[in-house]
Amino acid sequence: MKALGVGHPALKQREANPGLFTMRELLLLAKLLERPKMELIEMVLADMERNPEAVEKLEEAAEQVVGRKHFPRLPKEQKPAPGL
Repeated sequence: MKALGVGHPALKQREANPGLFTMRELLLLAKLLERPKMELIEMVLADMERNPEAVEKLEEAAEQVVGRKHFPRLPKEQKPAPGL
């Protein structure tokens, strides 16, 4: 917990769903465990593939990122009025 800078509940969530680890956290874990970085990343990806819910969330997140690129948010004063 100290090394990753997360609390106990956050660590338990990441242990239950490794897809929640950030790249920074995975790289740090690889260093702490003295394992190759790619080995750890591949393990997390393999675990995510076995979890269809995690894959669905990942795809949703990717769509949102692409959507923001093509349809950026407008400041509140520029948003079109509802029904237009």
